[in-house]
Amino acid sequence: HPYRVLGKIFFQNRDAPVEEYYKLVSKRQYADAWSLLTSNYHRLNPDDNYKSFEDWWNRVNHTQINSISLIKKSKNNTIVDAELIYFKKNGEVNKDPYGRFTVVLSNDKWLIDNKTEP
Repeated sequence: HPYRVLGKIFFQNRDAPVEEYYKLVSKRQYADAWSLLTSNYHRLNPDDNYKSFEDWWNRVNHTQINSISLIKKSKNNTIVDAELIYFKKNGEVNKDPYGRFTVVLSNDKWLIDNKTEP
């Protein structure tokens, strides 16, 4: 479970940022979700800004995580595969093909650094 210190979210488990990220976006807590992403991940966003991130998530009604599996871990990073489904406001239901996450230790905090195809 996450805990907060001076507004920052910390995790005891390395894969927890992935689960927490999707919980936060489903609750429309975009700023907190954005804070779980590294600057490298921010650059993966097509327009490289918070507004486009928020606009995209505003088209999603909710998300579902069917599973999270540990693939590899080392001292400063972890790779997990997550099976994710997006339920969009327009009625579409999409399985995310990019379910492999790299979670890295950055300033004593586990953050999502990358998301690719498994």
